[in-house]
Amino acid sequence: MSSKDRQYMYLAQQLQTLQENLQTSREELNTMSLQCNEHVVNQLGRIHTSWLKSTNQWLGNELSKKK
Repeated sequence: MSSKDRQYMYLAQQLQTLQENLQTSREELNTMSLQCNEHVVNQLGRIHTSWLKSTNQWLGNELSKKK
């Protein structure tokens, strides 16, 4: 086996390792993206809930002042 053949075999092994690492990274990024999206949706829900509650309280106070 020539030196060139050994280098090509080594390069093929390195490329295989790179491909496996990229696949792992892709899967981890996908998981992280899903978790971040879920977290953002939860935070938005909490914000909207607090706005709704505070608006309801403010309107209740305004209506009670007019009576």
